[in-house]
Amino acid sequence: MPIESPAGPLTTLEETVFLARRHADDLEKHFQTPILLVVAPAEDWAETTQARNTIEADVVSVQMMPTLVVELRGDADISFGRAPQNSVVLPFAAMSKHHGYFRQENGRWMIGDAGSKNGTFVDGARVANGALVPLRDGGSLRFGDVTAKFWLPKSFCLDLRKRMKASVL
Repeated sequence: MPIESPAGPLTTLEETVFLARRHADDLEKHFQTPILLVVAPAEDWAETTQARNTIEADVVSVQMMPTLVVELRGDADISFGRAPQNSVVLPFAAMSKHHGYFRQENGRWMIGDAGSKNGTFVDGARVANGALVPLRDGGSLRFGDVTAKFWLPKSFCLDLRKRMKASVL
């Protein structure tokens, strides 16, 4: 069951694995764009960006939402952020209204930060405002306390097949 949000329904990884069983022989036809697997704190949907302070591990425990599956679709820059005008809407408090963008250049996927409050990080390194940083298949992204894994379609389909087998056992 999708999760309802201000951005509309958000699809969970669990739901995607369940639905993928129906299309196991032709997953590649259904997933032809890069995928973000997004993990975020379970909190009320936010209208404003909230900067997070560093919290000691033994002080606060955070409940997380189920992993979300977000497809990166678009021809030019694929903008992402909290505002509904973005190509990819991630309605979380750590996201700026216009957080950043994805772009494909010469066959490689890149990410840029649009001056976000909580920053964009690729494999632990902060992306400078306005800079484009190449993404690797399976790369880790972080936007404040929202994390994501960047998958190219072929790798995502392989991951889905592994998850389908594991959930049957």
